[in-house]
Amino acid sequence: MRPGDVQAWLGDRAEEMAALVDALVRVPTENPPGRVLGRCAGLLSEAMERLGCAPELIRLAPAGTLEDPAIVRGQLGTGSGLVYFHGHFDVVPAQSPSQFEPRRAEGRITGRGTADMKGGLVSVLYGAAAARELGLLGDRRIVLHFVCDEETGSTAGSGHLRAEGLIDPSALATLTAEPTAVGRELDALLRYARSMEATAPAGRRGDAVDAGRCYFGGALTVLAHLGLVSDDEHRECGSG
Repeated sequence: MRPGDVQAWLGDRAEEMAALVDALVRVPTENPPGRVLGRCAGLLSEAMERLGCAPELIRLAPAGTLEDPAIVRGQLGTGSGLVYFHGHFDVVPAQSPSQFEPRRAEGRITGRGTADMKGGLVSVLYGAAAARELGLLGDRRIVLHFVCDEETGSTAGSGHLRAEGLIDPSALATLTAEPTAVGRELDALLRYARSMEATAPAGRRGDAVDAGRCYFGGALTVLAHLGLVSDDEHRECGSG
């Protein structure tokens, strides 16, 4: 692979990625109470299908106020080394309906959920697809888990993954493309990972990602964390 191939692959799909973020933000998945979750899950499943991620749309049993709760699961690669990309598509309640009308300016998208974490979902989807298409996965495979109720503890989403044995504790890593501060919030993420029976990490590593710039910063950071692109290429795109 030549230097710049990943950036070129993502750049060719920048408008496609931005359009997907736009479409996801327009679905007001406020939680609580957990609105229109099934509609958003359907959009993500369709995107996975287009990218060849073998999507599985798992409809969950009714839970509290959640509307049509679901998990979207996908996989790329067939290697023995398992890496999870975990994320959620519910958002905290908005102050105004206008927050679900995304705005684009100077290469950025703003709106409810662009950073937490619909932009991050697009980053991991396209980062994973780029890794496969450019032959970067090697003896690894990526499993995508997108849950519907992280903002209220993910008892339905991650709870189902645990109950059905869909989380392998021998996985190499779990990556979540959600901006967070170090310290208290990182500790909370680590506790969350352990609650999913993921392998407890020996150390801590993380970068804050501007998920609103999903087509470069987010997707390249995903690949950099897996060691699939060089640090130089990561820095050249202004990621982190």
